[in-house]
Amino acid sequence: MTAAPSAEHETADPPSGRSFAFLLVEDDPLLRMSLADVVTDMGHRVVEAATAAEALDFLNQDNAIEVLLTDVGLPVMDGRELAERARHVRPDLRIIFATGYSASRVPDPAADSHSRCLRKPFGPKELKAALESLGLPATHLPSA
Repeated sequence: MTAAPSAEHETADPPSGRSFAFLLVEDDPLLRMSLADVVTDMGHRVVEAATAAEALDFLNQDNAIEVLLTDVGLPVMDGRELAERARHVRPDLRIIFATGYSASRVPDPAADSHSRCLRKPFGPKELKAALESLGLPATHLPSA
């Protein structure tokens, strides 16, 4: 199965820090576009996927992807299952879960040193802090 075409956003390297390749998985198109804007405004490359299956296809095709940013509440295969399957393909992949769910449905970041969880809505400051806590160098924040 080949992945359907997705929007891919690229920007120049950030003025400080390092640029990363993100795979953004969000089933809500408007939220996906908004999150892609946050990530690209920080100077990173983004590949977008609407489903977990599409995301797995991209992980198999694009070895440059370093960060998986996934919604927890995806239909069919949720973000936690996606992360588990993604780790079979890419054991060192950094994963950031995004959720609006209560704490009882949120993945436990203490269980995995290569993942973090952000509550929706979040902005560049929270994303920057999550990246840094995953051992990824600081990135710049866009000007207000």
